[in-house]
Amino acid sequence: MLALSSSILPPETRSIDETVSRLLDPGIGAVILGAQIDGGTLPGVCREIVASGTPIVALRCPCPGPRRPRPDEPSLFASDSQERESAIEEALATLQYAARCEAPIVVISAAVLAVPDCGPRLRKLSGLGEGDGEEARLLRERLETTIQEVIGSAWDALCFSLERLIVSCLRLEIELALTNPGLPHGFPRQEEWPRLSTEFSGAPLARWFDPVASVLRQQIGLEEKPCGDSEEAVQILGCDVKDLGKNGEVVAAGDGEIDLVAALSQVPSEALRSLELPQGCPMSEIKRACDYLRGAHLDGDPPSPPCDPFPIIGSPPEE
Repeated sequence: MLALSSSILPPETRSIDETVSRLLDPGIGAVILGAQIDGGTLPGVCREIVASGTPIVALRCPCPGPRRPRPDEPSLFASDSQERESAIEEALATLQYAARCEAPIVVISAAVLAVPDCGPRLRKLSGLGEGDGEEARLLRERLETTIQEVIGSAWDALCFSLERLIVSCLRLEIELALTNPGLPHGFPRQEEWPRLSTEFSGAPLARWFDPVASVLRQQIGLEEKPCGDSEEAVQILGCDVKDLGKNGEVVAAGDGEIDLVAALSQVPSEALRSLELPQGCPMSEIKRACDYLRGAHLDGDPPSPPCDPFPIIGSPPEE
């Protein structure tokens, strides 16, 4: 199922009517809301979209977005307890809003570990054709060494945070989906997912696949299989549908350098597809991306037909 992400909203979008119009006018049939919508307009936006009959299929944390721009997002596995608590509170608020607008999924983006970022140097070496050279190999080894020094405490902090969120997920009947990181020091990485699956077996916790993030790590030799093995790919609840431009910028699906057919080949057909586009993109760009995805059969399964909201169970009572 394809859904339009609120990432398309230009920064100056403020009114409820304009926000709703930009999300519904393309006629995609479902929407995903995120940090582009602030707390002042989110209740009205949710009300109008739900009233239109268009489902809100997911919220991306934080939603509502912060009132003021900030350099970094708080992390669920931060060593600083105040930062960690701030991240938990934002996720809990997003879960509450998801319950109000009957969105069944909340997506949480990967954050970074407190280790040096060797990404720019690795990317430069890769661009020079030296991605497999000695310097690049040593950088990757040093990165893994420093990650192992901090990953124990980060893992404990992440599990502590997830345990609190999952309590709310169970109560609200919402699934939590974690994205894969694109940065070298992002966390949790693909290789952490089997352990997460074991630790939280049976919990409403799943994966959300970002093909651009995966390709960025592949380009510098940090990832081989985009979705992991087939068993791990089954756990993907949804994915971003976007492309990577020549200068590393996000562009519309089909306009960039990624072979999306290959990148999304293991994503289950029933998984949600979040159409991510540059802010303020025109309607023609949205239509072109949709046409490309449908032509390449990357738009996923069609929405399920509505069911009877009052199913009859058993025999009717005798009069």
